Order: sequence, then C-alpha cells, then structure tokens
Amino acid sequence: SYDPVKGFVPVSGLISVNQTLVANPSAPFNTVSELVAQAKAKPGQISYGSLGVGSGPHLSSVLLENAAGIKLNAVQYRGAAPALTDVVAGHIPMMFIATGVAAQPWKAGQVKPIGIGSAHRIPAFPNVPVIDETYPGYRAELWFGLFAPAGTPKEIVGKLHGATVKAMTLPDVKERLDALGYIARVGSPEEYANFVQSEVDKWRRVVKAANVRVD
Repeated sequence: SYDPVKGFVPVSGLISVNQTLVANPSAPFNTVSELVAQAKAKPGQISYGSLGVGSGPHLSSVLLENAAGIKLNAVQYRGAAPALTDVVAGHIPMMFIATGVAAQPWKAGQVKPIGIGSAHRIPAFPNVPVIDETYPGYRAELWFGLFAPAGTPKEIVGKLHGATVKAMTLPDVKERLDALGYIARVGSPEEYANFVQSEVDKWRRVVKAANVRVD
C-alpha cells in the first residue's frame, strides 16, 4: 500500500552486505566457471537454496543465471539457517548467503566459497575471488539504510544524516564491520536516493528478464 521510493526520503546508507556463493565441500565444482560449465551440460539440474521468491539469495542466483546463460533449480526454504544446514549436510549443493554468515562454516571446512558478489575482493577474505572476475559487472549485495517519512523537513534529515555518519565512522564500528565482511555505505541523502533508484531499476530488469513471479 506504499511506494518504496516515493513513500520515504533517504537519510543515509548504512551498510552493504555482499552475497557469497558457497557450496558443500563435495560439490563437483570449485569455481564459478566450473559451475557454469556443469550447469550448461545439465540445464535445471543443479539446485540452490533460496529463501523465497524475490529474496536476496534467489535474485543473486537469477542474476548469475542471466549473466552466464544458465538455468538452475531453486529450492525454497523458510530461512537462511535451514538452507545453510542443508548445504552443509549435502542435501543441496549450494546457495548464496551473506558473507558474514558464511564465514564461520567455511572457516570450519563445512562449506567452500565459490565467489563473492562484490566489485572487489574484500579484506577479510582476500583469497576468495569475486564473481565480477568471471562476469564483469556482477554485483550481488543486500543493503541497509536509514529512511524517514516522505515530507520530513530537510533540516531534520540533515541532522539525522550527520549523526549517522558520526556513528558509522567510529573506529570500533568500522572494525566490527570489517570483521564481518560488511561495507559501510554512508553518503549524502541525495547520493543515497540516486543509489536506491539505481538498485530499483537494476533489479526490476533482472526480475523482468527472468520472468520472476510471486506465487
């Protein structure tokens, strides 16, 4: 009943959470290129965990399908925990999941990272390739920001933005974000409004190209 763009005024970005494609250690592929080659040989037969139609893991996978010209099989779950549990157990071979959430199981050897959906390799995991290295321009990230109701006076938005930037640049906050593989995304309200609109346009194209529909 509301417009996600017109109904709010952006105050500031907070963080971007890169999506990482992880697989069971026994999965017969170790790189995005190997996965794509197998998917082309077996269209629709390689499954991945999804948290519902339109969720981050689902659209990240659809974006990869579009980029690589492949077809994968979505297996829907009610949350990230049961999906990741099934990847670890080998019931499904792979899924996209927030990099910070994936960190512990892959350090424990329970999953293997295939690729990260960021523009550049991230400091916390420098040896993990980004999917952009195989498919330039590929970006799969969730982002969080601070918004106010449409019509909020500019001076109030400005005060909120200043306080947000101050908090997000505290050394201990930055250290914690880096440890989780998260990226601080602070900028002017105008910059964030442009970013939000660009994301709406991008994912609209992805959804339309793949004919994604909510059941």
